[in-house]
Amino acid sequence: MVYTDTAAVSLCLVGARCYCRQWGVEQATARYAAAKSAHIRTKMAGALICFLVVLCSLLHQGLAITCYQCNSHNDSRCLLQKLPDSLRLPCGPKDTMCRKISQVVEFEMNGMPPDSRVIRSCGWDESSYKGRCYQRSGFGGRQEVCSCIEDGCNSASIPVGATALMLLTFALLRF
Repeated sequence: MVYTDTAAVSLCLVGARCYCRQWGVEQATARYAAAKSAHIRTKMAGALICFLVVLCSLLHQGLAITCYQCNSHNDSRCLLQKLPDSLRLPCGPKDTMCRKISQVVEFEMNGMPPDSRVIRSCGWDESSYKGRCYQRSGFGGRQEVCSCIEDGCNSASIPVGATALMLLTFALLRF
């Protein structure tokens, strides 16, 4: 509600915390509009920050690497050249790569017969082997461990990155 008189203009905004006196109607209205606009901007900035926090947490979950996860000891599909998509699962937040381990146990050990198996999983590794293959051997067995950093890259017999590097090398040698 606005009250005016001829000597001085008083503005009384009912229900508002701001009471303006001795101003012109236009100036009082402009100041009230500016204060209201600043209040709305502050609320919108808070809502935007909340939205960005939620979005970032969802993106972080969406950016988690996915790897084929199986063990041929209890799932024969793990040996297939073309793995079913049902074996491709999201990894945990600390996992940074996919891994394929080919193990061979050459003779009976601890009551277990000779065996070979393939284990595909998620992993993390801060060593220089990240994105490469290496072999280990010991008494009665050996294993090859290959790691890669692309989604679903542990389905191939060698890491996808290594395949791309091999093709690039071949192309460069050809020309």
